[in-house]
Amino acid sequence: MFNKFFSKMAKWTIALMLIGFGIALILQNLSIISLEMSNVVWNSWPIIIVLIGLVSFSNYFIPYKSGSWKFGSFLIVYGALLWAGNFNYIEFGLIDVWKLWPLILIYIGTNILAGRKTVSIYVDSTDGEDAHKDQDFIKTQSTSNGSEYNHKVESEDQKEKTKGDFYYHYKRQRHFISDINYSKDNWEVKDMDLWTGIGDLYFDFSKAYIPNHETKIRLRGYIADIHMKLPENVAYKIYANVKIGDAKVFNQNRTGIGSAVTYVSDNYDTATKKIDIHMDYKIGDIRVNYV
Repeated sequence: MFNKFFSKMAKWTIALMLIGFGIALILQNLSIISLEMSNVVWNSWPIIIVLIGLVSFSNYFIPYKSGSWKFGSFLIVYGALLWAGNFNYIEFGLIDVWKLWPLILIYIGTNILAGRKTVSIYVDSTDGEDAHKDQDFIKTQSTSNGSEYNHKVESEDQKEKTKGDFYYHYKRQRHFISDINYSKDNWEVKDMDLWTGIGDLYFDFSKAYIPNHETKIRLRGYIADIHMKLPENVAYKIYANVKIGDAKVFNQNRTGIGSAVTYVSDNYDTATKKIDIHMDYKIGDIRVNYV
């Protein structure tokens, strides 16, 4: 997705620059604009960067569009400063991009406050009114039987019962500081996508009910201390990565900067009961052990 986006961005940049310069040259050759006016046009080229930033920023908030509010806002600020520098309003040039490093702090703070959106999906096969749905539900027109979202659907009769409209529920969660403990007896393992700013996470899968299908668990954030205990009768695919810190998965251990560990059970592809665990943090201590 990102390669496609950057390719499109480069295409827009080249196209707009060629069009702008071409129009300016024609107007200058026809003596419609003066040399001073031409200089104004040349010095205004950073507006192209601002326009590309606006497109990227706005596309982020439009479904099915590839865009980034962070990258878009960076281009808007960078382009605007370049334009101001070209007209001597401020001292700022192409090589002064390093002066914008505080934007990183702003982006990190924004991510911590905004958190992440989690999505739960269910199928409503009734023909009644939707009065019981709140504003967080978005209805689709899908006529699929929903079996790809429902691991418990097995027979054709059961699939017929699940035909209906899909409702996607967006539950907004903010995890600035999290202390999470999954160690109760018979707690149910489900698909999980958890983002935390600062977290202390403990998982004891030996006490959990693990379903007979692949379960995906995604843990991401900035700073975390994670400890997992795993039973040996389950297949695992584990990726543990910390930019700074320690990552230990069974007998594999990485320490320092860029610590990443990958583990895959030999029988993972054929196993019915398996867990895919993906952990990615800026700073952290990750420990995964067999019980």
